[in-house]
Amino acid sequence: MELYLGACSKPANVAVTKTVASVLAADTQQCRDGVHKTHFAGVGPAQLLDLPLGVKLPVIPGSNAVFYTTNFGEKLFRPSYGFNLTDPYCRLLENQYKSLHDPHLKAYYKRKDILKRLKKGGYITSNNKRILAKQLHNIPENNQIPQHCDVAQVQNWLLKEGTESIKDQERLMRHRYLDMISRKLEQLERTAEEQRLFLMDREERRQREHTRRKLTLRRKIEEEWKTKEMLLLTRMAEDVKREERIEEQRHRNREESDRKVG
Repeated sequence: MELYLGACSKPANVAVTKTVASVLAADTQQCRDGVHKTHFAGVGPAQLLDLPLGVKLPVIPGSNAVFYTTNFGEKLFRPSYGFNLTDPYCRLLENQYKSLHDPHLKAYYKRKDILKRLKKGGYITSNNKRILAKQLHNIPENNQIPQHCDVAQVQNWLLKEGTESIKDQERLMRHRYLDMISRKLEQLERTAEEQRLFLMDREERRQREHTRRKLTLRRKIEEEWKTKEMLLLTRMAEDVKREERIEEQRHRNREESDRKVG
């Protein structure tokens, strides 16, 4: 805004100078009729806000000039860390929320349907520039409020404009909250799906580990049974051989006893 004041102060001084020159010329030509006009004092950055709209934004009658600020989604004002001496009444600090300058809604406004609606409604230009408030287009070409408008009509007009602005803001905020809720739901669905897949994978790993342990235990038991069977068979073979040796020894002893008796 300081750059705006600095850039506009020079054209304002030029415009006032030209106006003063034209007034002086008119006074010289109309002095016979007794018509006199007051002179304009010099205008600086501090008095720029007090100038009428026609001086700050000169508009040729009958023209369709379009005034815009920045791209949508870009901040209109940047915070200043010092006190602005050129704005003692703090009229440059505007606390009204402007959704088109909200960087968080930039992705939302880039949607094709939203862009089409904004361009159709006259809120942005063809190259996505934020058009100034529609109140500029409602002001007559002479940039003055009609004299027949009383205070009540102006208040009603301001209330109507404020109500429409509030409704637009509520609608945009509602869309914003709906988008936030939908994104949150999608995130929850993705998290639930990831959790389900993780649990399935963990269950499969647990089943595989359980099956592997069962097979290992079964193999170990089979090996132990085989070892026990081999030991049992070996002992049985040794017992049979021992019985055979005992029987042979008895048979030899019996034969020797028979020979001695005979």
